Amino acid sequence: MKMIYLLLIFTMFLGFSGCSETTHDYSGKISSCGGFVTTKSEVPPCFETLEWNFANDVLSIKNNQVSLNCCGERSFYADIEDNNTIVLTEKDNYENGARCKCTCSYDFHININETIQFPVNVKIKRIIEGDNDYNWEGTFETSEGIINFENHQALDCLKK
Repeated sequence: MKMIYLLLIFTMFLGFSGCSETTHDYSGKISSCGGFVTTKSEVPPCFETLEWNFANDVLSIKNNQVSLNCCGERSFYADIEDNNTIVLTEKDNYENGARCKCTCSYDFHININETIQFPVNVKIKRIIEGDNDYNWEGTFETSEGIINFENHQALDCLKK
């Protein structure tokens, strides 16, 4: 009887230990449709941008004006890999199992509280449920900068 009791406890332990959630190094903020009001950078109209600034051991990264469907459940996080690479993951999943017939611009902001050695490699993994994923890789050569993705225009800008 004692052996069955121990086996039961061991089985329950294995079952519960597999239920842990994946944790990420840093979680970011996502704006509502239209972006954050407090963005102070010189963002070109209609273009997605990636900007960064490193000061006081904080690397602030902003991926602005990302065009996505208006209906979605989004998450944004960063992980730092061993090879001096920051991986930014932007997820956009269906909201209540569906999408809307509209597109919005969103801003993704994150602060990474670590000493960063420049140049640093950066990857963006945008995972969009029901659509093509987007991947970008580049290097932040200096402690601040901005990249304009002119090939990523908001759909409402293309109509103008």
